[in-house]
Amino acid sequence: MNSNGIAWLEMLAEQARNERLPHLDLVVDATGSSYPLEALQALAAPPVQALLFSGLPESTLATQGPVLLRFDWKDAKQQAALTELVSMLLPQQRLLALFSAWPFQRLAMHLTHHLQAEWNQGRSSGLLRFYDPRLFLATCEMLDPKQAQLFHAPVSSWHWIDRDGALAQLSGMPASPSDIAESLPTLQMNNPQVAMLVAWTSAELMRRDYALQPQHYSLGKQESLIRHLVHAQLAADRANCSAEQRDEYVFDWLANNSSTSPPRQEIAS
Repeated sequence: MNSNGIAWLEMLAEQARNERLPHLDLVVDATGSSYPLEALQALAAPPVQALLFSGLPESTLATQGPVLLRFDWKDAKQQAALTELVSMLLPQQRLLALFSAWPFQRLAMHLTHHLQAEWNQGRSSGLLRFYDPRLFLATCEMLDPKQAQLFHAPVSSWHWIDRDGALAQLSGMPASPSDIAESLPTLQMNNPQVAMLVAWTSAELMRRDYALQPQHYSLGKQESLIRHLVHAQLAADRANCSAEQRDEYVFDWLANNSSTSPPRQEIAS
């Protein structure tokens, strides 16, 4: 395992001791992953598991979507499996750890509920991909205060590895499960919230498709680059760019709003 994985697990173990939690909850983004999660269930005492797409319109893809796992810190075989899982999937940004004292099934139900969102006054709906560590912080920043308080209710803190390989964390807003209704209304997003999430997704795709790097724009980190690209995407929204115009507009915006910018033809496509 690389040093990041070791440091991450050591930090998580220490925090669990501080919070006197006997377990670690881990959301695995299994989308397109070749890691055999089913092998965990072959352990004599496997970690408790919930497929978070179960019961949703995406239930046919449940084994390929987010999976919640609860690992027992005192079970040596589970810890060995956790170490292997972290070694394989942490570098791929597929792991989101959380500390929660909630009963497992109640936690799973709460997270599954927050995978669904509606907008356009309920006429449109879709997945809220908070389980993707690349979009987790964007999702949290998009929520209004009441939405955030509800979303974070089961969690004392969230942990992941960011685009620069650094340990990242966000405090939760822990509440007793008895204070949170089991049946909750679907999350309603307004137009600016939707625009923000779409901008983050578009920025991530553009970073990947054009192999953009921070140094192209005199930035020091991938996280700084992605936020810069989000601002560019939002500027394209304000300019009412069509799909055909969008990338060219974004590159022009970057050229005009960055300390340096390479010639367009030097950027991979």
